[in-house]
Amino acid sequence: MYKPIGPIVAASFLLTAAPAIAADLLVHRDLPYAEPQNKQQRLDVYTPVDGDNHPMVLWIHGGGWITGDKTDYIEVKSRAFSERGFILVSINYRLVPAVTIGGMAGDVAKATRWIHDHAKEYGGDPNSIFVMGWSAGAQGGLGLHG
Repeated sequence: MYKPIGPIVAASFLLTAAPAIAADLLVHRDLPYAEPQNKQQRLDVYTPVDGDNHPMVLWIHGGGWITGDKTDYIEVKSRAFSERGFILVSINYRLVPAVTIGGMAGDVAKATRWIHDHAKEYGGDPNSIFVMGWSAGAQGGLGLHG
């Protein structure tokens, strides 16, 4: 079960918890996570080159629910997580006014399910998924608390 923790605490923990590994990345872009496919319901997966069972970070971009993209600040985020042994999965989601905030939370839930179901294909641990984001993205992750 997902339990929200403060974003600063979460970021500090994640960036110091795992030992550094290879800095090279494998990148898988624009993978659909929902049916029917929609160009806004896609994600990118950034994986360390070596190893298996990496913890995974689902990253939800900010932008006030009306703007933003999964590639915002991606160079810094992907390197920071990969160097510490994490897989970063950065998602896009549908935005207002096309959907409600509830629809966005549904997109985050679908992306989380996709990550869980496909984790092993990318060297990830389906039982170790951290949900993070900034601004509206941090609030979008709160919808997963159950």
